[in-house]
Amino acid sequence: MQPWQRVNRFPGTVEMTNKAKLAANLRLMRERHGARHFSFVPSTYELPAQQRAAMNAVGGSKGELWIAKPSNQACGRGIYLTRSVPHTSYRCSLL
Repeated sequence: MQPWQRVNRFPGTVEMTNKAKLAANLRLMRERHGARHFSFVPSTYELPAQQRAAMNAVGGSKGELWIAKPSNQACGRGIYLTRSVPHTSYRCSLL
């Protein structure tokens, strides 16, 4: 980069700013340090990779609402509420 150039993100922050990567990192931290330290984080599943775990969690809930966030969109586009696990081939986070 040149001294006069500007960036809209700090390099290396994609691990925190990308919702799928942040969820994966928080899941790893919960496994390493215990759930009581990360109880503020909602259950999150990355679809389609964690489709089975999400179906088990959603299937056991009594009509609870879940938030589905497509990983390939930004600024709130494509987010929707659901009571079932979407069958999708694109990456999506289910909160």
